This record gives sequence, C-alpha cells and structure tokens, in this order.
Amino acid sequence: MLEDSISDQTGDDELAPMVDGLSGALCIFILITTVFMISGIETVVTGIGRTYTGHTSLVDYSRDIVYFDKVLSLSEENYALINERIHQRVNKNITIEASNRDVNNTDNPHLKRDLTYNLLEFKKHIDTRSIRVTLKISDDDICQSKSSCIKWSVN
Repeated sequence: MLEDSISDQTGDDELAPMVDGLSGALCIFILITTVFMISGIETVVTGIGRTYTGHTSLVDYSRDIVYFDKVLSLSEENYALINERIHQRVNKNITIEASNRDVNNTDNPHLKRDLTYNLLEFKKHIDTRSIRVTLKISDDDICQSKSSCIKWSVN
C-alpha cells in the first residue's frame, strides 16, 4: 500500500514539468490567436468605414435627373446646384425617386438595396429643412438607359 502511494507521487512529480510546459504552450497559442483576431477585426472595421466612390455620375439639370452606375458619386458643387434648383421653386413638396430598368425584371434584392442606399445618400446632401420629402423606388423605367438614376420633382 505504501509502495502504491510512493509510485503515484513519483508519477505526479514526473508529469508536473510536462503539464507546466503544455500549459505554457497553450497560453502562448491563445495569446497569438487573440492578437491575430484583433488585428483582423481592425482591418475589417477600417475597410467598412471607408467611403466607396464609383464612376462620376452625370447630372441632367434640364430633366432633374442624375445617372449613375451602382454608386452615386456627385461633387459638392453638383449638390449645391441641385439644391439651388430645388429652392428656386415655390412649392414645398419634393419627390425623389430612384430607378433602374432591371428593378422589375429580376428578383435581385441587391438592386433594390443599392437603389435605396443611393436614394438616402442623395437625400442626405439635399437641404430639406422646409420641404416635405417623399422617397420612392420607381417601378417605371424613368432612366431610359442601362444605368440607374435618381429623379427629383418639386410639386
């Protein structure tokens, strides 16, 4: 009986350095993994936070319409001219509608989501303090082109 307890203690004493080494290796592994996870999250956050600008958008001031491919990209000067044209009119209601000729032909939720994003982005740059704004995704092809468009009308 005494021999069994001595052999158990000897086995524990022999395994203790190995357990300590494995514990240390596990701690280092967890530390390295955590560092890589945090650096990966930082990369994702900085990537999402950047503004995406696509091709330059085309503004047709005579028809009150902006043509763009995927992402609306207007300069501050363009927005200033659009605001000026909107505020020259007497009425205080504005309808802003986005359209694409494929919006009804496909069940692509990304297209409607992109149009909605661009519609909200356009509205963000319009001075709407004393104007009632109606936003709309149009079922009609108001663009009459391959690209997407946003049309505004003051009622």
